Amino acid sequence: MRFIWVLALIALGACTGKPSLDDAPLSTRELNLEEFFEGELVAYGQFQDIFGTVRRRFEVAIDGTWDGRTLTLVEDFVYEDGSTERRIWSLTKTGAETWEGTAPGVIGTATGEERGDT
Repeated sequence: MRFIWVLALIALGACTGKPSLDDAPLSTRELNLEEFFEGELVAYGQFQDIFGTVRRRFEVAIDGTWDGRTLTLVEDFVYEDGSTERRIWSLTKTGAETWEGTAPGVIGTATGEERGDT
């Protein structure tokens, strides 16, 4: 019985990994957020719980503008149940490859870093 619990803990631990900037690149392209998000684009996504169960799917139209220091992303979400939401992110370039972001209704400040294609 103890062996089964050890296997279960190992399996659970394997699911807790997250992508790292130190992971091997998947391409030779360079990510540049201010170029990638400039203009209009559409994204599709889903929210999952900690067990991987999909809880909500959405489509989001994103309109991005870059003024040389701040990247503003106006995100208009449409969820599968027809409800909508708008979120406006202000992303500030804080270094050659680093960013901080805030949005109304989001607690705290998000931080991010570009590295290669990531």
